[in-house]
Amino acid sequence: MRLLALSLGLLGLLAGAGCTVQVEEHHRPPPRREVIVEERPREVVYEEHDTVVVQEAPPPRREEVIVYETRPSPEHVWIHGYWRWSGGRWIWVGGRWERGRAGHVWQRGEWEHRNGQWHWRAGIWVRA
Repeated sequence: MRLLALSLGLLGLLAGAGCTVQVEEHHRPPPRREVIVEERPREVVYEEHDTVVVQEAPPPRREEVIVYETRPSPEHVWIHGYWRWSGGRWIWVGGRWERGRAGHVWQRGEWEHRNGQWHWRAGIWVRA
């Protein structure tokens, strides 16, 4: 703090004497990052990578209308929408076109009921 006050005082004296002062900025402090910690809803038993386990059954799968005229290219495949558990409620994530991978097919994600709990198995590309 003292160094800052001395520097500012010296700049004031130089400026008052008719000197031109050029200040160069060499180091900027890193941008401030906010960390938001969310408390996990108690309905979530555990969540690891793409695996989510909840107590509540997902709603029925929505039927999606696939408009092939909107397909970006013949290499694109339709990735179906799914129900995602977030913040203690179900949210529908709509389907989308995604560029396919040579020699692979898309295996859609599924909610599986096991041992009284619902387990999410994320969609993946598998060899054809």
